[in-house]
Amino acid sequence: MTEDDLFGEGVFMFDLANLTKFWTKTNNKQKTNFAQTLIDYVTRRSGNSSISIFRIPTKNIPTDALSIRRQDKLFEIGNKYETTSDIYNAYARKEITEKVMDEITIGSPATLSNKFDRKKIPIEYILEENIPAKDIELFGTAKVDFNNLDLKSVLKQLFADKKENIFLYKFL
Repeated sequence: MTEDDLFGEGVFMFDLANLTKFWTKTNNKQKTNFAQTLIDYVTRRSGNSSISIFRIPTKNIPTDALSIRRQDKLFEIGNKYETTSDIYNAYARKEITEKVMDEITIGSPATLSNKFDRKKIPIEYILEENIPAKDIELFGTAKVDFNNLDLKSVLKQLFADKKENIFLYKFL
């Protein structure tokens, strides 16, 4: 990835409720939904036709090191602009550009997550620190066929044979 990459580098982290609730949700401001955008981003960057989910126990992550960003804003901006340079070129006033960039790259303190949950705003967590590999477990993997993209099928593959698949039936 380049420094000009809009989404930034790292791991995209979501709580399970947010992932399943907003997987296929979209609104009229967005061209694509969360799943389409995430799958497109991951496969375009990696050149791979599969997506994986990992489980990261939160008990080992210091909450003061976490921040959150709004998925709806992130993907709305991501649908308009390809790179950070595009954002800088689009806004005439520097302070507006900086506010938009901070919203994308830095986010808000994770302590505000309850506020976003109450308003039913989809969020993702950002952790700039490294997570030890011993603390990460492969949760599920799914193959993606872009010619026949079935988002519910992808989600079911990711959760196959997991006790958490009970969450799927609430949202699919």
